Amino acid sequence: VVLPGPGDLSTAYDGDAEAVENAIQTVLLACKEFNIPCMITGNSDDVADRLEQGFELFLLTEPSALATGLAAAGRSN
Repeated sequence: VVLPGPGDLSTAYDGDAEAVENAIQTVLLACKEFNIPCMITGNSDDVADRLEQGFELFLLTEPSALATGLAAAGRSN
């Protein structure tokens, strides 16, 4: 499992949100290429988008994100 840490990347890129997202997507692309699960932090606002992008594992930052993610994945539990 690979976790491109948004917080660490934000520090590395001096808070440049676009650079952070580009780095996250680069890591995700490499994970897909080599069939390695990719994990990301998520909340209710972005978990559905991150699922659609191809992230397989989540470190959820709020309890409500679990229900949102399950619904986005078409799962009830």
